Amino acid sequence: MNQKHQEWIHKPYVPEALSPPGGVTFDMSQIFNGRFEFVHTHHRPGDTMINLACGTDDGGYKERYGAVNVDVGEYASSVDNFYQGTEMSPFRQGVVDYVCDIRELPDELKGKFDCAVLGDVMEHCNTEAGLAILSSAKETLVDTGRIMIIFPEDLSCKDYMERNPDQEEFYSPGIYSYHRQPPLDKEEMVGWLEETGLCIVLHMDLWYPPTTVGNKIYPGVGYGIIVEKDAT
Repeated sequence: MNQKHQEWIHKPYVPEALSPPGGVTFDMSQIFNGRFEFVHTHHRPGDTMINLACGTDDGGYKERYGAVNVDVGEYASSVDNFYQGTEMSPFRQGVVDYVCDIRELPDELKGKFDCAVLGDVMEHCNTEAGLAILSSAKETLVDTGRIMIIFPEDLSCKDYMERNPDQEEFYSPGIYSYHRQPPLDKEEMVGWLEETGLCIVLHMDLWYPPTTVGNKIYPGVGYGIIVEKDAT
């Protein structure tokens, strides 16, 4: 295991981005803002971008950076589930450029991009799907390209699934429609990266809001990492 990976695994969790005002109050917009701000902050000017499992592109990557958006279908805005009718995130449709499984991208999208984004995707995946998605994202990159990965370590998922046994199981094979159990953590992510020939060049702890399930409150934990092809 390389030094950067060990450093990330053993680093205590201290949110470095978008903590709630006063450390107490928050609204649901901050989970989305934290995820998107990581990408906006670390996007290199002029870099081409592919947004994998883009949803409704609530981060506005297509508008801001000309990102190519890919997903298995089109959805109602995830932010509007909480803020319908507000100006914070207008309802978006028609933002998906390629409708396909992100593990099976067309050849025209390979070897083309400076940056691939995987935002709140990997925590839905079993091992086989996670490895396939990372390999697919890697294939989209030019030699100097990078992948931005943002994911929560959702400690509430076991409790949630016990209370919601009828939740639809998969978006597509191997990709759950909920956060998988046990939750994806840093050590497992590093294993996936090393198996697919990727290495971390930057890592940041991101603030995610706590999750309430029944009468239990689970702390929010999230990460943003930037990875490149391993040169070794």
